[in-house]
Amino acid sequence: MSREARLAAVLLMGIGMTAVLMGVYATDWGPWVESDSVEYLESARNLASGRGLITERASGRIVPLYSRPPFYPVLLALMIGLGIDPVVGARWLDVGLFVLVIALVVGATYRATGRPVVPVLCSLYLLSAPAVLDGFTGLMTEPVFLAIVACQIVALAAFLTTRRGWLLVLSSILAALSLMTRYAGAASLLVLALGILLWGPGRLSRRILLSIGSMVLAVAPFLVWTSYLARSGLTPGVYDLTLVDARQALVTARASLATAYWSWLP
Repeated sequence: MSREARLAAVLLMGIGMTAVLMGVYATDWGPWVESDSVEYLESARNLASGRGLITERASGRIVPLYSRPPFYPVLLALMIGLGIDPVVGARWLDVGLFVLVIALVVGATYRATGRPVVPVLCSLYLLSAPAVLDGFTGLMTEPVFLAIVACQIVALAAFLTTRRGWLLVLSSILAALSLMTRYAGAASLLVLALGILLWGPGRLSRRILLSIGSMVLAVAPFLVWTSYLARSGLTPGVYDLTLVDARQALVTARASLATAYWSWLP
């Protein structure tokens, strides 16, 4: 091992320990919450008590969880079933996933470049970006979602490099979990399909078949969830958007995008 590699290894170990300390310190009073967090906790406690993934509206009406995907509440329900306070469990899950994402970035960038300094710089960027730390300190779906997406991309890249079928199955399962964690996870399915079509093994006909098979596996849990909600006359998500609202949302999104880019700076 070269001197540069040894120094990089020491620095990366220090960065990993710092990431743990930052996550623990930032959540000293618990992870931050929003209105979504209340719905996640309520549905998780109902599921753990045997009532199912349901929420109670202000009117007293009991409805299945439909406005948000079910995977994160299921994780919280598993914590409750194991005797773990879901707020405490979510805190330590955030810390662990923060370190995991940094580790994935380190491994991916080193494999892509072969230069020890590159993963060090990338991990330092993640560690020092306020938006990243903020995303990994809440009782929200962001930590789980980002970790799943990172794992899915790494698994897909590994399949395209090694052509091992189990990696494609893993990438498809992770794409399914991303969609079941946040509806924005639909983008993971698009990445999966395009990755196989553009860089997959074999002739175009084989790549098309692999893409279709992977997409079927990735979208199957969401279709089951949609069918379950349809029995109650519900659909996944909340859709109430007119053309005027869409234009205003686009203006707001542009401003938010600029703010997000600015917040990425250390």
